[in-house]
Amino acid sequence: MSTNSRAEKITAIVMGILALIFLVITLAWVFYIKNLDKPKSIGATYLNTIVDEEGNEYPFMEINQYDNKNNNGFIVQEIKFNFYTDQRASTVKHIGVQKVFDMNKIQAYYDYLKANDEKYFKAFVKYFYSNGAYSINKVESTINSIQDIWDLNGTLKVLKNNFGEDVEKTLAGEFYFYEGFKETTWAAVQNWNFSDPMIVKIDNKIFSLTLDKTWTRTWKEKNIWGTIKNEIKSWFGAAVNENDAYTVHTQTGTYTYDQFFYAVFNSLPNSTEGYGDYTLPLVELSSYFNIRMWNEESQKFDPQLQTDYDFNYFGFKCHTNKNGIIYASQSLFKMVAKDFEFNISKIGTSTEYWKKTVVYTITEKDFEFRNSDVENGQFATLNSKTLKLINNSKEPLELKIRINLDSDYLKEKNIKFIGLDNFSLFGLQIDELIITSQENVEFILNDYSLWDTNTKTIKYSKNITLRISENAINSDFKEVVE
Repeated sequence: MSTNSRAEKITAIVMGILALIFLVITLAWVFYIKNLDKPKSIGATYLNTIVDEEGNEYPFMEINQYDNKNNNGFIVQEIKFNFYTDQRASTVKHIGVQKVFDMNKIQAYYDYLKANDEKYFKAFVKYFYSNGAYSINKVESTINSIQDIWDLNGTLKVLKNNFGEDVEKTLAGEFYFYEGFKETTWAAVQNWNFSDPMIVKIDNKIFSLTLDKTWTRTWKEKNIWGTIKNEIKSWFGAAVNENDAYTVHTQTGTYTYDQFFYAVFNSLPNSTEGYGDYTLPLVELSSYFNIRMWNEESQKFDPQLQTDYDFNYFGFKCHTNKNGIIYASQSLFKMVAKDFEFNISKIGTSTEYWKKTVVYTITEKDFEFRNSDVENGQFATLNSKTLKLINNSKEPLELKIRINLDSDYLKEKNIKFIGLDNFSLFGLQIDELIITSQENVEFILNDYSLWDTNTKTIKYSKNITLRISENAINSDFKEVVE
């Protein structure tokens, strides 16, 4: 055998062995891909606050809700976003969406049906009213039969015929859009679009956020012919495919304002915080947000790197109130339905009703309270019963506020009365405010708590430290320490 032939045989054997090795590796890899769980990567994005070039800090999302459980105002839901104007991440602007339920119109619907149509009045109460407040979510959750649909449609038809307006729009609530810079807000020239980018900084990297993700819904529907086919197969002992008995449907779409509002505000009543001011630090909204990172080289936002699991967490600064909104100043945008003079209280500086004739004393028993985790206690607002009594008085009143922080009433209710809440006494003409305590405590007068009250005197015990917010009161008054 020649030297060349021997070399060729050795080469062929080596190549065969290498080919076999590569084949084994390839088959093992294919088996691994198809049959074994791959290691999974998890991506998480956290966003709570935005900081401008002056060091001012803003929450990325602010939530404001007045749900009108006390049936004394309008139902209002608001979302406000704070973000940078461009990728330089220096100047902060804000945009907002406000959903308003006109309770005057809804109450008119209620009154008409109650007086004229018992059947549809019952349907209206069932679908549209809960503790005096309309809830679209309640409507959606209670329509569960053909009869329900007939009753609902009949109710809407009666209302349309008698009021000649877009009843569904009124009952569903109307959206209003705002934009602004720092403390100034104005009605938006055009409605905010979910695809409009909001620029933020996360871990010192620049990202754009858009609320333009799509949703997909899949459901099964019984297939009669497939069911019959499987029955015939079973008679003859043939294999049956259960999937043949169903037709699978898939629907896709983009999220609406209503869907996003429902997702956000559904987090509030289902939290343990209840009513008041608080922060929800880790709300998962990955289904709604597209996140793209800024690429310095291309000067564009690249798509977010996809992982097996993407969790986008956002912090909400929240205010929730069981009253309805009464004044424009209670809004995040200082407007309701684009009206900066919104005021349904019938109380204000222009009224001439108030003249001092009859003395009426308000005590700690005339307030309702909300918890404040920040201040570790409860803030007070004049309750609706007392406010109604004052408004309906046939005689002009002289109001005196006497608050005893050591009272048995507060002890029995386990209430730590720490101050007057925002707008708690707004517009009521008050002669004097007296606060007493035998313990060393701090008492807080929040923004607008005594606004337009013309309060002349504030008396308080010497062991009380009085903390007055900048916008708590707009009249000249005298402090008296006793």
